[in-house]
Amino acid sequence: MISKVSAATARHRHVVLLLGLLVAGVNAAAVGFAPSLGQVLFTPLLLLTLAVLVLSATAVAIRLASFVVLPQVPAFATPAPASKVFFALGYLGPASAGVGALVRSAREGIASTPDLVFTMSWLALVALLVVEAWRGHEVQLRPDGIRHRWVLGSLTVPWEALPTAHVPRGRTARRGFE
Repeated sequence: MISKVSAATARHRHVVLLLGLLVAGVNAAAVGFAPSLGQVLFTPLLLLTLAVLVLSATAVAIRLASFVVLPQVPAFATPAPASKVFFALGYLGPASAGVGALVRSAREGIASTPDLVFTMSWLALVALLVVEAWRGHEVQLRPDGIRHRWVLGSLTVPWEALPTAHVPRGRTARRGFE
């Protein structure tokens, strides 16, 4: 069951992330402008966040042993991991509550600089997680080499830089059978 949910989430990660951002925006607006509605939304959002973080922890071990063809690049890539999508969604809930609380504090005139710095740092972390989940593919096999991408950049190892395999010939190859 979890593998099917993970596969569907990875396949439709853009839609899932957009829905998560929509829920986070509604929660931030509710906490910031309608505190009573924010209190009503607190428990369902907390349960949803915990469920998504548990899914993230269990989906880390689920990785498909296949490649995705990217004809526009051209490249073969590893499938997008669902755990990154779940992890980003798990951090969106608390971040939206923090933004809503900051908005409410600013409207009441009691916002402080440490609150602002903490909330902006939290938002930067969540933005990095969402961008990483949005991109999806980590490792690509390209004509020029192997490219590993992450949110802060990429690393390409040319095929010429990889060690070649040395296959023993003759009797040395059969040493274990004698």
